[in-house]
Amino acid sequence: MCHVSVGRDRQPVCQCYVPGLPFCVAPHSRTSLEEVYRRHQKEADTVIDDLVTCKSTISRCSLEQHPLTSIFQFYQDIRGYVTDLRDCLNEKVPQIGGLEEQVYALYRQRAQKMVQRRRQDVRDQNDEFSPFAGKGALGDEYRTRRAAEREGRRTRRRREREKRGDSNHHDGMSTDDEESQSEIQLMQTELEHIAAEARKIFEDVEDDFSQLKRIMTRFEEWRGKDRPTYSDAYVSYNLPKIFAPYIRLQMLLWNPLMKDSESVEVERMKWFNLLLLYGTGDTTDDDPHSLREDPDRKLMSHLVEKVVLVKLKELVGCWWDPLSHTQTVRLVNLMRHYAEAYPSLSPSSKPLRELTHAIINKIRDAIDNDIFIPMFPKNVYDNKNSGVSLFFQRQFWVAWKLLSSTLMWHKVLSDSVIHDLAVRSLLNLYLLPALNLAAEINPTDALDKCRNVINALPRSWVKSEGTHVFLGRLEDFLIKLSEKLDPTTHSPALKEVCDLLKSIGATTQAEKIAYKYL
Repeated sequence: MCHVSVGRDRQPVCQCYVPGLPFCVAPHSRTSLEEVYRRHQKEADTVIDDLVTCKSTISRCSLEQHPLTSIFQFYQDIRGYVTDLRDCLNEKVPQIGGLEEQVYALYRQRAQKMVQRRRQDVRDQNDEFSPFAGKGALGDEYRTRRAAEREGRRTRRRREREKRGDSNHHDGMSTDDEESQSEIQLMQTELEHIAAEARKIFEDVEDDFSQLKRIMTRFEEWRGKDRPTYSDAYVSYNLPKIFAPYIRLQMLLWNPLMKDSESVEVERMKWFNLLLLYGTGDTTDDDPHSLREDPDRKLMSHLVEKVVLVKLKELVGCWWDPLSHTQTVRLVNLMRHYAEAYPSLSPSSKPLRELTHAIINKIRDAIDNDIFIPMFPKNVYDNKNSGVSLFFQRQFWVAWKLLSSTLMWHKVLSDSVIHDLAVRSLLNLYLLPALNLAAEINPTDALDKCRNVINALPRSWVKSEGTHVFLGRLEDFLIKLSEKLDPTTHSPALKEVCDLLKSIGATTQAEKIAYKYL
């Protein structure tokens, strides 16, 4: 109950009256109001704290706004750049491929002409010297002209060898790839025209899309700014596809197999030296683990695999002549070099498999269509200077040259492939029958030929313990040859037979022959 006191001259005053309120407040209500006040005060403090936090966040976001805006703009730019680059390459790659096809067609036309001429020469000589061929076509005007041209080319090659002082030579070892000056000039003119067309491909394109250096710089910038998104976008996987068209354009006329070629090594080309240092500018850590984890560390291997090996495969198909010693040496050296310099090139690589298949098919085609050794009755070869005898000699050395060229691929191609091509197809089917015929005609000449055959064999075959499994028939030939040599007049030859047997691991047979004849 409210207690009211009344003064003499005053109005009654309530003791629970609170100044500022138009009514009286009960004590418990006063307590409630104080709690409300404290709660509101606490909420006010919280709001003030939140306000301070928000102001701090606004300040921080203001500071971060510029770099985030810059990064956002960078990704917008790189997205637009990649899209434009894709559209550009979609238009230009078919044009580059068209120019490549023109070059390959030009090479193929020239190579086919050389091969057809060589095979026609063999057919002409066989028709001329074979005792079983009809003679009606010998007076053919075209055949006579081809014979005159053939002998002229041989004479010029012989003079060149005499100038060089090359005495260790047999007819058939040289490659008949001579061209007239007009043919050489015509090809050069065609290649220059293709090169001029190549220079026009990117004429209508801005430098950011036509120059390899600028393209490389854009992706290096992405790699340096944000490595995680660079990896997430699989840029490293796609770089070889992006760079390949520009590299193909630079390598358009590259042909290391061409005679008197001025083609530089791949490692000395502009694109190689430019891309060799890709991604190294933002790498400051020399930790081997970090370098192993770098997604771009195999860039050059991938470019060699996807561009250079593909180019070589095309050159093998349209230019390489397995009967050319010079071309084969260059090609084998290139293959060995790439295998050693780029160990990431594995047998599972599709371009590498396709290249080796092209090489094998080209060798097999040469065996099937270029190798022919005339096997006439022994009496036909009585005169060693007769045309038929010279034809036999020449064709034997052609087969020997292809054997030597095929065996150069030892340790590059598998042993099973080498056995199939060099031993089963060449040595056993062509050379050994020819050696047996030569032994009947002149055992000393057969021994010289056999020595050259053995000298062409891989060292790992002839230095192994026991006769190599591939050389059993060659061992049998040497044993039979020893029986044809007269010990009284051919003692040095018999000694050489023993040495050759030892060189192919047939030591026991060599000792038996030495004991019997020497």
